[in-house]
Amino acid sequence: MLESCARNTAKYADETMHKQNIYRNLLVNERYKFLICPIPKIGSSFLKTIFKILHLNLTKTDPTTLVGKGDIHSEPFPKLLDFDTTEQKKILSTYTKVMFTRDPLSRIFSAYQDKLVSTNLIYWGSGKGIIKAYRHNPSSKSLSCGHDTRFEEFLDFLIHFSENHNSDKMDIHWKPVHLQCDPCMIQYDIIGKLESFYDDMTETLRTIGAQDKIYLPKVDSLSLAIRKGMMTHEIKYSFSQLNELNKLGCISEKEFPLRVVQDFVSHGYIGQLGEKERLELSKIASGPTNATYLTKWIFKQMEKSDSSYLRNLPKETEKAAYKNLAKDMLLRLKVAYLHDFTLFGYDF
Repeated sequence: MLESCARNTAKYADETMHKQNIYRNLLVNERYKFLICPIPKIGSSFLKTIFKILHLNLTKTDPTTLVGKGDIHSEPFPKLLDFDTTEQKKILSTYTKVMFTRDPLSRIFSAYQDKLVSTNLIYWGSGKGIIKAYRHNPSSKSLSCGHDTRFEEFLDFLIHFSENHNSDKMDIHWKPVHLQCDPCMIQYDIIGKLESFYDDMTETLRTIGAQDKIYLPKVDSLSLAIRKGMMTHEIKYSFSQLNELNKLGCISEKEFPLRVVQDFVSHGYIGQLGEKERLELSKIASGPTNATYLTKWIFKQMEKSDSSYLRNLPKETEKAAYKNLAKDMLLRLKVAYLHDFTLFGYDF
């Protein structure tokens, strides 16, 4: 890491503001004396759920039972920025400092799926701007709804933003990792990876003495358990936007259940739908009370598939998306996230 930091040429327009942003991202746990820097699209909901259990000393030990219940991101956890300078120095020199990272391309694809493919009116607002800027002859519906942003259009947006603006002003879901946790400023004791999450999280819990406080399901079931929790939350959120979607004319009530399920197919959370499944979906009413029914229907489809197939499906879906890109676009995208590749040891 020291050698990588020595080669890191990243410059910040305002060094003081950059430091404050990093300190604002670092959550402080005084009970177990550790800091963690959770980053969107790198298991941040799950990491914050673990943090919550330890911070509040909850009796629950399995974080997968809490994922998707309530807004974990609005919890008022203590941050390093909340402490005075003397305390900050003491914490940084004595606490275990932890962060997790992820393959940059995988994180970008996840952000696209989560914010622009999923039913999300807030981020569809960004989609409208992306479509207007990067699509030739877009339809009036696409311009007014932003509901169908293509992957290549999203990547064009990221590349041009990186090449022409300050990446530090990117949305946190696709802002480069080094700009959010800065391992060259903070000497992290543990830098885990999403690709080896179970082992790295187990080591983290052992290091801080919390191995008996948190139960992590085995690797085979952990990812599926987290996925189900997030899907439950996403379905509820999708249904909460139904009235507004109808007003805007972006998605009809008849199309809605199929759109929600197709989002999960696109994510690689469930397999492709056959004619039988499409027919069943067409009979599901889209009213708000049917969120629970649709959730059960989706989980039933998941249970029909082999668990190893489901675990590998998101990665295969991601590979297929990148395989279709022009080589020049892929190279420019990698350059935009160069420091994340080099600092954290991902193949460029």
